[in-house]
Amino acid sequence: MEKCWLCETNRGSSKYNIRFDLHKIISQDNHYTFIPLSATSKIKYKTTYVTVPCCPSCAKEQRKSMWISGLFATPMTFIAAIGTGYILSEKFNVSDSWSIIWGVLSLILYGIVFIFISVLIWHGLIRVGIVSEGSTNMIPGRTVDEYPELVRLKKQGWKIGKKPQ
Repeated sequence: MEKCWLCETNRGSSKYNIRFDLHKIISQDNHYTFIPLSATSKIKYKTTYVTVPCCPSCAKEQRKSMWISGLFATPMTFIAAIGTGYILSEKFNVSDSWSIIWGVLSLILYGIVFIFISVLIWHGLIRVGIVSEGSTNMIPGRTVDEYPELVRLKKQGWKIGKKPQ
């Protein structure tokens, strides 16, 4: 078993390794029709995966930072959404029922943004920076996205995800 990528001290554990599913488009044929206006694509792609070795200690820190960022971001998302709904309803001088609709629409929008940011955090693109002193030997600033095999495949055109969107 390889050493943990995040600390290079402990041995990685298959239970705590981080797996990235990847895909690469081999060919794409676009077909356009004009009645009705539509387009179809036939996409051929291949898949692979990269496993980033991670020890239990570093995996625990990764999960903890996710939870802490989620606990902070969830109420902030809710407050921002309600505030935006209120501001929009005041700006457009709408009734109370429309204020609720603006609030719900804002909550949906902020929820999508929150999910996107959470995914970025999960993949190590954004470092939360909340690591308990002395509980792990994580190398400061190192992320799972910097794992050499993953970097090499991305440079060759591989994208994260099991299939193209």
